[in-house]
Amino acid sequence: MTNVHVDRIVELDDIARRAAEALAGSVGVVCGIRQIGKSQLLYQARAQDNGTRPACMVDLADVTEPEEVLQRLVRRLQTIRFRNYTKVKSAIEPVRPTLTFGEVTMSGQASMHNVIDGVDQRASDTRRLTPPFVEDLRKARGQRPLLLFDHFDRCPSAAVGRWLCQDLLPDIARTADVLVLVAAESVPWAGRDPQAWIDGVDPFVLHLQPLSVDDVLDWITQLGIEPSRVLADFLWKTRKGVPGPIADELGIYLAESGTGRP
Repeated sequence: MTNVHVDRIVELDDIARRAAEALAGSVGVVCGIRQIGKSQLLYQARAQDNGTRPACMVDLADVTEPEEVLQRLVRRLQTIRFRNYTKVKSAIEPVRPTLTFGEVTMSGQASMHNVIDGVDQRASDTRRLTPPFVEDLRKARGQRPLLLFDHFDRCPSAAVGRWLCQDLLPDIARTADVLVLVAAESVPWAGRDPQAWIDGVDPFVLHLQPLSVDDVLDWITQLGIEPSRVLADFLWKTRKGVPGPIADELGIYLAESGTGRP
């Protein structure tokens, strides 16, 4: 009902310009407080080319292993032929996960049986698969792929973050014409040198600010509500220009007024 989004024109223009440049891979961070519109900006960045370039968005909040991220990228970037990746993957033996368990003998002694559960092996296999994956991206440089990683700061797995920063993103930045956007509430390097986050990468930052009163008024108009400066000013002041809470208030307003979907 309130999913009409006021375009962040400046940020989208910046992304479009960077995506069009024939340079080595670049990495950007979209940051801002919760519900400011980071995920929505990634969605719009993916949509604004109308399918003219391969693009993939991965929500890191629901992945636990690097393997999951790499598989999603390969599966969703359908116009790219991952020949090197497929060749290397076909030579890797599948991991058979087992459990780590313990037992107590009749004499009362505890005995632990430590066996590989498959996680470390899958992580090692993913690191092995990363270079051929990036090589396939490099060969698709004319397509200028766009990779989007949402909720970098909410990823439940430290292993995924390490793999991204130590393996995938450095390789992409060195060799492939790919634009990468990572969304997080704050910049991941937290007071350190930005280049310490990803070796050899100087990331650019898009820091999203709250909407203006005019932005809110445009939003109201797009929803089919009679333009009201008073309503726009109320929403802007009480919700501090943050799109998420404003959307919640507009949903309630439309439900109570009977306006419904425009």
